[in-house]
Amino acid sequence: MPANEKDLKVYAGLFEHVKETLKENGQMLNCDETGFINSIGTAPKKISYKEFENLEGEAFLSCAFLKFFQRLPLDEEKEKCASLSKEEILKYLSNKASYSIRGIELTDCTYKVKPGLRGKILGKASVVASSPKLRKTAKKMPAGIQNKIRGTFR
Repeated sequence: MPANEKDLKVYAGLFEHVKETLKENGQMLNCDETGFINSIGTAPKKISYKEFENLEGEAFLSCAFLKFFQRLPLDEEKEKCASLSKEEILKYLSNKASYSIRGIELTDCTYKVKPGLRGKILGKASVVASSPKLRKTAKKMPAGIQNKIRGTFR
């Protein structure tokens, strides 16, 4: 449910306070205020593209990450998406395992954005990885094999 105007002013004030405090301590907040404000009130699985379609550049990327994954993009993710169009960014995000795991549905979108094969496979693999039977079996294996299994699911 979207926040009301009064709540948005409070969130904007908090955002500005955190940004200034970080700046005073020699750190920076890797998020645009518009992206942050647009991510407020996001339903966990059903996300309307219309809420952030007018954003551009880093604000669009930050808002999409906050809406989909409740986190900001990592530096390498920012670099990867820097030269991509909005459609390509959405396809990149939908191909992440956490998109499939969370069962995210992007509504009101002009682009066809569905989890790709990689995203579907990683989503299914995460279900297998959390299986108690698999954990029991893996614990009985030598440490080298256990490490290879862990590396597969990272």
